[in-house]
Amino acid sequence: FVFPDRVPLKSWQAINTQALSAPRTDISHKEERLNSGKLYSYRQNSTPLEIEMRYLVGTRGDIAALINKHTTIPKQLVESADIEQIPEIGYYILFSDRDRAYLNACINSRGNTTVSAQQFSYNRYTQDLKFNLVLPWLQGKDSLRDSRCLWVQLSTPITKSTSPTAYQTLTKAWIDWYHWWQPRFPTPGINLPRYP
Repeated sequence: FVFPDRVPLKSWQAINTQALSAPRTDISHKEERLNSGKLYSYRQNSTPLEIEMRYLVGTRGDIAALINKHTTIPKQLVESADIEQIPEIGYYILFSDRDRAYLNACINSRGNTTVSAQQFSYNRYTQDLKFNLVLPWLQGKDSLRDSRCLWVQLSTPITKSTSPTAYQTLTKAWIDWYHWWQPRFPTPGINLPRYP
């Protein structure tokens, strides 16, 4: 999947876009693969916002494990983060590390966003095993179990004066970001890996 160079975000001015580091290619097909990634930078007045998008295949959707594996954010911060929920959108986590506030979630191909492996698995069972998906599966166009995820990480700097509003800023941007991406989730190919 190739991420677009520009993604509109309501009330934010796009500043820059760059590819994230190249994914590893020496992983077997049964393991989680980070296929591509893009960093989007925005500004609203004097507030900067960075959004990292990563396309994962063969994932279990465990955000804490993903953050631990692909970032330098301390594991304890993520494990103690509050899990929030927005009706009709799903789950996400909020936490801060040093001078930045973070919001992380996994946008699923079908169903709501998730944070934990349990939520991701439940979403797969409730969304993927439906009668209308059988014909595309029989034609080799889709998988009954879709183990893909768009991992989203929004972040913004925080100071003592902006700390109370940083999470509100991230959550508002997250809602608009989700609504843009959900209908544009990557279309699976014929060789879509089956759930491990």
